[in-house]
Amino acid sequence: MKIVTGANGLVGSYLLLELLKRGHQVRALKRKNSETKWTEFLLQDAFGQDSASMLDRLEWTDWDIDDIFSLVPHLADADEVYHCAAMVSFQRSDRESLIQVNAHGTRNVVDAILTTDRDIALCHISSTAAVGRQGNTPTHEEMDFQLDTDHSSFYGFTKHLAEMEVERGRQEGLRAAMLNPSVIIGFTDMKRGSGQIIGQSLRGIPFVSSGSNGVVYAGDVSHAAVKLMEQKKFSDRYLCVGGHDSFAKQRRQIQLAFGKRPSVKVAPDGLIKFVGKLFGGLNRLGLSLPLTPEIATSATSNNRFDTARIRTELDFEFTKPEEAYTKTAACFQRFFQKEKSR
Repeated sequence: MKIVTGANGLVGSYLLLELLKRGHQVRALKRKNSETKWTEFLLQDAFGQDSASMLDRLEWTDWDIDDIFSLVPHLADADEVYHCAAMVSFQRSDRESLIQVNAHGTRNVVDAILTTDRDIALCHISSTAAVGRQGNTPTHEEMDFQLDTDHSSFYGFTKHLAEMEVERGRQEGLRAAMLNPSVIIGFTDMKRGSGQIIGQSLRGIPFVSSGSNGVVYAGDVSHAAVKLMEQKKFSDRYLCVGGHDSFAKQRRQIQLAFGKRPSVKVAPDGLIKFVGKLFGGLNRLGLSLPLTPEIATSATSNNRFDTARIRTELDFEFTKPEEAYTKTAACFQRFFQKEKSR
């Protein structure tokens, strides 16, 4: 039995798809009352007429990431756990929740596995935000995270803490793989996480920042995670980045993939940083605004990543960003069509 935490999120959904394609029995863990319609459409869309038989091997289960004992019973017949449950936010007001979900939640998953008498392997889905930066050198796996740098964020800090929990588990005998994806593109709720990138592009917001970042297709993340487990890569971590795009190019490519006329203007760095500081001050007063100093810094940075390790050790080929946008757009359009026909 394969366990996927955060199974109704972006990575979790594509992991369900990958594992079911490979013939596994899968237990999908989610928060009580959380939405599953995006995941269910992704699976049904992929499997088509075979959906009923494929989904017979999928079991949805509620769990509480804050409660270690809510996970233990679900591990009784497990041999692998894919830990995807996480929180992404750059709002100061969310810092306590980020610590609770990302750091303490991962600790609970690690401890739950260690308390069993089963040999259960863990795949931890981390983030490139948890990896350090060194000047203009492309980021690689051996760079240590440092909070007090221009490229770090509190979100990245909590993902770093989560990695430390996994490392602790390794020291206690846990077999654990670790994957660090960049910005993930795939079919998901446009109001959450990287799904907001799609939503902002379609709403016609013309202004973007001058920066760039790594991009990876969600299907590649799930495929890489499973390959890490199959090949028992339990001692290192692996950057998972399919390519690099400026935010302006990304916006254009997404709009083109959806058949829209590109409308993109690059805002001055100084303006973005000024507004980020202004909104940051208002955030301290309890307001939640779309731009913060952390976001402004990230939005005007040019991040590059070295993916030699995963390409060489796993013989891994990534989907090009343009193809990732096209695949994602096609899935959204089928979803919109289905919603319209109801």
